[in-house]
Amino acid sequence: MRQGKPVRQFGLQGGGDSGLREPAWELRRARAVQGDGPFAGPRGRHQMAARQSKAQKETVARVMHEYKQGELERGQGGKVRNPKQAIAIALSEAGASNQQSPKENRKKLRETKRKEREGRTAQAQKEGMSQLDDTTRAELYRRAQKAQIPGRSHMDKAALQRALREHQA
Repeated sequence: MRQGKPVRQFGLQGGGDSGLREPAWELRRARAVQGDGPFAGPRGRHQMAARQSKAQKETVARVMHEYKQGELERGQGGKVRNPKQAIAIALSEAGASNQQSPKENRKKLRETKRKEREGRTAQAQKEGMSQLDDTTRAELYRRAQKAQIPGRSHMDKAALQRALREHQA
């Protein structure tokens, strides 16, 4: 038989048939210390970073700007109209989501930054930077000649695209 004071059973949790129960807050605190309860501390799973990095803040700002301009699209196509969905997309793209593991968050941030560098965002497409993807190598070479980019004759199509993007920036 367990030792302790008898407590009213309303709002309390515990086990055993002795009529003695532990208060619910004690159980929650014990789970938090173990790292598996609703109040899990730093050892719990899927903890979000205390602060966002500069790259994450920039990505969230860009995605929210796209949403406000009506350019943010869903994965299946169509425009995003729900602000909560836009926030979820922004945090996911920035790698700051608490619904994904830290490994997935790092991967998402890397993919997003690569997409931004390559000009595959709605904002970059609107500004015309993605037009380089649709042109031939010969056309890219002519543009590189006009821009006087050194080493252009040894570059392939991808290298010419990178060089022209860097020249534009």
